[in-house]
Amino acid sequence: MKLRLMGSPDLVRAWKQMFEHEWGITGAEYPSRRGGNELRVYFDIDDRFAMFTVKVFQDHTQPKKGELP
Repeated sequence: MKLRLMGSPDLVRAWKQMFEHEWGITGAEYPSRRGGNELRVYFDIDDRFAMFTVKVFQDHTQPKKGELP
């Protein structure tokens, strides 16, 4: 699965940091193609991990250490 975040650099970097800290997912940063001050971040996530995170959000539960696929 591929995820793309676009928007103001501060907000996009905050989400990127959250993904990195909470889930161990790293993303690649690029400037906006439209110009201006926007930033893009792309994440390439394994489908099994993507399904796991959907389940966590649906169940409103926090995963325990070692539970991540």
